[in-house]
Amino acid sequence: AIGDEVFALVNGGGYADLCVAEADLVLKRPNFLTKEECASIPEVFLTSILNLVDIGQLKSGQTILIHAAASGVGLAAIQLAKLLGANVIATVRNKNKVLACERVGANKVLVQDLDPDFAVQIAGLKLEVDLVLDPVGGKYLKQNLLTLSTGGKLINVGLMSGSVSEIDLALILKNNLQIIGSTLRNKSNDVKAKLTQRLESVILPAIKAKKIKIIVDKVFNVDQADLAHEYLKTNQNIGKVLLKHTISE
Repeated sequence: AIGDEVFALVNGGGYADLCVAEADLVLKRPNFLTKEECASIPEVFLTSILNLVDIGQLKSGQTILIHAAASGVGLAAIQLAKLLGANVIATVRNKNKVLACERVGANKVLVQDLDPDFAVQIAGLKLEVDLVLDPVGGKYLKQNLLTLSTGGKLINVGLMSGSVSEIDLALILKNNLQIIGSTLRNKSNDVKAKLTQRLESVILPAIKAKKIKIIVDKVFNVDQADLAHEYLKTNQNIGKVLLKHTISE
């Protein structure tokens, strides 16, 4: 209703003072969440539901490898995976981010600044990886494929290390692997609406029951957007970074 406080995934313009949101992608703010927590939810959890459930079809007892695991999406994906009953291996860039991943349920956290060859590390754990969620791209491709078990899936959701890499097709054929590119932004509103419904029916109750935590790292004023971007670019964040407007009544 008019006057309700709401939160939503928007199709663009999220930095603006005012923006348009599709009605089917809007949820009323529940009384157990702050405005900042609500702002942290849609992008990361809709991305996680899309890739872990719809595309990845992650099942209880399976193992998922999540890269950039201390990011907003990473921490959301860890928690959704645990809610599904999966085993989680996480990678982070430095040891300062390990505890945050462990606190939300990661079974094993690998620090890439200490040992960048995560495929060797995972082989040493004697675990078979069923699904990889990767926002890094480029330089991680070969190692991602080496970690996957027969029939495993690699879902690429970003290109932080670039878009070009060599690929061993023999490995893909031999192990029946799948490489899938996935972006939330270009999905239809119907798809986003269905994801939003599951956000309301599954994620919000889990948050209320304290089975899922909302991790807000830092809030910048909108006129500090350049500082917020630099903060992300230099890999300082643990969780979600927000921009805040001061709206006059």
